[in-house]
Amino acid sequence: MKIDFNLLEETYFPDSKKLLSQLISYPSVMDESNKNFPYGEENNKVLDFTLQFCKDMGLECYKDVDKNYGYADFGRGDKLFVIFCHLDVVSPGNLSEWTYNPFELNQVGDKLYGRGTFDDKGPTANNIMAVKYLKDHNFEGQYKIRLFFGLDEENENRCVKKYLQDFGQPDLGYVPDACFPYVFGEKSLAWINITGEENLEYQIKSGDTYNIVDGKAEYQGIKKALVKENLNKRGIVNKDTSESLEIYGKQTHAGLPDWGISPVLLLCESLKDIKISGDMVSFINQYLQNNYDLKAIFGPIEDDSGTLTFGLSIVEINNTQQRIALQLDIPATIDYEKDIIDKLSVALKPFNLKVQTHHYNQGFLFDKEHWMLKIMHKAFLDITKDSQTPPCAIGGGTYAKEIDNAIAFGGALNLKNLTLHGVNEWVYEEEFKKQLFIYTQALSEICSHH
Repeated sequence: MKIDFNLLEETYFPDSKKLLSQLISYPSVMDESNKNFPYGEENNKVLDFTLQFCKDMGLECYKDVDKNYGYADFGRGDKLFVIFCHLDVVSPGNLSEWTYNPFELNQVGDKLYGRGTFDDKGPTANNIMAVKYLKDHNFEGQYKIRLFFGLDEENENRCVKKYLQDFGQPDLGYVPDACFPYVFGEKSLAWINITGEENLEYQIKSGDTYNIVDGKAEYQGIKKALVKENLNKRGIVNKDTSESLEIYGKQTHAGLPDWGISPVLLLCESLKDIKISGDMVSFINQYLQNNYDLKAIFGPIEDDSGTLTFGLSIVEINNTQQRIALQLDIPATIDYEKDIIDKLSVALKPFNLKVQTHHYNQGFLFDKEHWMLKIMHKAFLDITKDSQTPPCAIGGGTYAKEIDNAIAFGGALNLKNLTLHGVNEWVYEEEFKKQLFIYTQALSEICSHH
């Protein structure tokens, strides 16, 4: 099928921006306080809106009776191709750090700002519009195309697990939730808690989400003035409030820890300087400072999916109990229990600390010679003319970890511009348009493949 890119730009691209604006207006952050909505009322509202939008396009829609997910179908092919999108977003965090309302689409110059512009409402809008283009032009392929809409991707993937339990694995698919040209592998993902009990004269708190390195930490307790003095001497941004000392770093995705700055690590260095100790702080200073690979514990760990990295996401240290949470992105072929948990337990023992796994997803490596990947790469090259950016493997993780025959495909064209999970999330308007072009071409060629 020949794609009319002028028509895509003139008609479907403005409609995709409008749809993105509507999707972003729903603050679809995880909220489990209402038993009637497993992931939150706003998540349910954005799902209802999206399904109605697709129904108005003429697609056949279905919503899970327990409100876990929904989908919209186009075509009558013998095989099923599923585009696994998600409508939930991570918390915007401290709203005072945002220049613009995170739940409004704001165009400033050549950038589109808003929570979800990249992860994952932008790629979702473009995939809906790509399917609309195919439908409007009477596309007939070998695959029925299904747009899946999940609501729990940023947490534990319960929505897609429920879908797979209900309908089984697709024949093929992709997840528009990472980067181009395509992602041939994903590291294993572990969210772990390290805990201890100790009587302390201070408290530290930072973060509330496993996959975000928060940009702010709070300190209360002894020698607060000395802590502030040391932070100031080291040029660390901080603010003394009536209740606590706030320390500022830079928020980032826990799978990209070197893109941010953990305020907890900055604080713990100051505590060490002024001789404030404790088992958890001592462990942090010995093993977590000035590295993202934990080689001092695990040694060098690497395979085709990459090297091990960690992000320090949640910290709750109080007068009697201590807990930190780490996201570990682990090379896909590594034995989690033997090579990670056992070695970490040994390292924790001198500090009287223990480790528990909160959540674990096994990674994977996809066949790089698969015909679908060649079509994906060709679409990327045709639209961007970029022959320098190679396919990659990633940390963090997408729905693809749960799916036998799918990989992540887009939507970032340039990893340097990746703003997911950060403050003032944005995407270039031109890159947003190229997303639409790539998805439309790739979908038409993949789903007509014999």
